[in-house]
Amino acid sequence: MTVPIDQTLLLTGFGLWGGETCNSSWEAIRDLDLDLPENWTVCRRQLPVDWELGPPILRDLVDGTIGAAVCFGMCGGAQIRPERLAVNLNDRTRPDAREALARSDHVVEGGPPAYWTTFDYQSLVDELRSAGLPTMESRDAGDFLCNAIFYKLLHERKCRRATFPAGFIHLPHLEPDEGLSLETLKKAARICIDHAIGLAIRTESK
Repeated sequence: MTVPIDQTLLLTGFGLWGGETCNSSWEAIRDLDLDLPENWTVCRRQLPVDWELGPPILRDLVDGTIGAAVCFGMCGGAQIRPERLAVNLNDRTRPDAREALARSDHVVEGGPPAYWTTFDYQSLVDELRSAGLPTMESRDAGDFLCNAIFYKLLHERKCRRATFPAGFIHLPHLEPDEGLSLETLKKAARICIDHAIGLAIRTESK
């Protein structure tokens, strides 16, 4: 009889920066009810919008128990944006929450130029749209902290030779800041999480 291996669902959102009073990426997941498979637990972490602290914290969260990882960030507009790519590039002109700038042009010195999401991208977009959620396709996660976290996640996954599904989703601001309702954002987050877990289970069964 095969004993199921304990798995961790890693979820991250961001803290405050730039005068924001809340960050939708954290609000959508911090108390989100989840129906996890047997032997799965969840690790939720609010990451600081900080060039020096954010990526190392993410790196330390990626261990041998991770079964799936979904990172969330906040974006402008009123559409959910699953990201295709994480690029090895930092915008050194954009200050973080401490008003500090990135010290390097690269997220990881000597790392690959980019990593693809390991989600089934088009399938996830279709799932979100089928649920009636405003969704747009997006090439990459930009060059600020959202991208740095996404790149660091995928880089650690590669360095560990891990196979867990990993992706990044940008969520709009909350209403009334030209965004979406918290209920809508939670619905989107749950679909993305279920997508990641489904991929993980299918990988395990092969």
